[in-house]
Amino acid sequence: MSRTIPAPTAQSRTLRLVVKVSAQERSMIVAKAKVAGLSMSAYVRRCALDDDAGDSEKAALAQVDAIIIGMESALDSATSALDAVLERLDATQ
Repeated sequence: MSRTIPAPTAQSRTLRLVVKVSAQERSMIVAKAKVAGLSMSAYVRRCALDDDAGDSEKAALAQVDAIIIGMESALDSATSALDAVLERLDATQ
């Protein structure tokens, strides 16, 4: 269940939250915020306060996992077929 937090006015946001991150982590957060079309502050607030923030990412990862499983199965089948062809070729020589 999503928890909706009322959007405060800019005037009511007067406190700073200091979080230590590495240069690489900061770059990643900045890039993700840009992709999301949000300021870094808005992106961090969304990730930290929105219960459903990661649901779409989890769903996308589940889809990618399913695709990879299908690809692995197809690759296994292709490898088996190739092995059978190579064995027949070896037998004819």
